[in-house]
Formats: sequence, structure tokens, C-alpha cells
Amino acid sequence: MVRAVYPKVGWSRVSSSAFKVLCGLVVVNIIMVITNVVQSMYTLNKNTQRIDRDIQLYGLTYFAIISFLPLPLVLLVILSPNRKCIEQFGSGSWIAKVLLVALTGSLLCLGASFRAGTSWMTPRPATSPAWYHSKPCFYIFDFGIDILVVAIFLVGRVDQLFWVPNGSSKVCHSRGLNDDGKSSQSAQSGPEEGGYDLESRGSSVSRFLVEEEH
Repeated sequence: MVRAVYPKVGWSRVSSSAFKVLCGLVVVNIIMVITNVVQSMYTLNKNTQRIDRDIQLYGLTYFAIISFLPLPLVLLVILSPNRKCIEQFGSGSWIAKVLLVALTGSLLCLGASFRAGTSWMTPRPATSPAWYHSKPCFYIFDFGIDILVVAIFLVGRVDQLFWVPNGSSKVCHSRGLNDDGKSSQSAQSGPEEGGYDLESRGSSVSRFLVEEEH
């Protein structure tokens, strides 16, 4: 979505590299957190437990920050002065894309923030649990939100809404490459010349391909 509204920024090498670094750190943090959770359960060394807790707090805080990023990006898309001229990609309307990202992003941010916030609280004994240690909180924030987001993606057909042709990164636009390996015609600046109006209804992928053939 950022690439469609801000193509110069979204398709830049810096943005692409930053996105890859963030995704790579997510994988690294997942491995770190899982390893430290397991290790903390099999050690009685106080210093090791302290180190494990610090690493877990870092990982959970990082996940909370990453889960928050889609919300300001969606806001930048909505408030863009170029929202009347947006490069089309995928199927469905832009309103559907914005609503899907905003809704799922908010839910995931809520879950990640809850887990990070409660982890920063002072540990309590098992005989005196806090309200966030209850079973409803555990199942809702640790499993329920993720299952709900997956269901929304399935019903909303996220695979079609955000479909981008292969080779788009090489030509820096969402039209990809033709069968002969050449770049398709670039999106024009005006809605009547191939741009896309954020406030109009979206067209399907098949209609987009038909227009390209003509």
C-alpha cells in the first residue's frame, strides 16, 4: 500500500532493505524468546534466570513495536495528498484494503501489547495471581486474537486483495513483467490514465489483466 501511494519511497532500496531487516529480526527474536523460555524452566541459577527474563522482555517489546507499525502506515496512506492517484494492485477496493489492514493490525497490536505489558509487571507468586493471569486473558490474548485474525484473512481473501505480479520489485511498480521478461506499461499519474482512485470501487485482477491486453 505504501508503494502504491508513495512509489519513490516504497520501491527504494533503503525501504526494501529496512523491511527485510525487520523481518529477519522477527525470526531471530522468535528463536531467542523460545530458547530462553525453555532454558528458564530448566535452571535454578538466579543470574541465568535474570538474563533469560531480560531477553524475553526485549523480544516481547520488539514484537509489540513491530505490530504497531501498520497503523501509522495506513494513516499515511489515508492522509496522502496523492490518494486520488494510486497505482492499482490486487483485487477489491482500496477501502477494503485499508479496513482489513487497520482491523487486523489493531487486533495484533492489542495482543502483542498485552503480552509485553504484562511481562513487564513485577512477577507474582503462583498463589497470588493477577487478573491478567486468568484463563480468559490467557486464551483470548494468546490464542483467540491470532485465530480471529487468520479467520479475517481467510474470509477477506487477503491473497487476492494484495496480489502483486512476479517481477514487480525489478521494475519498481505493481504491473510486473510480461511473458517476454519486459516491463509492462508503467502506471500513469492520473486516474484516467491508469491511476487508481482511493475513493472509487476497485476492479478485479481479471479485469486488470484484460485492460492490459487492450
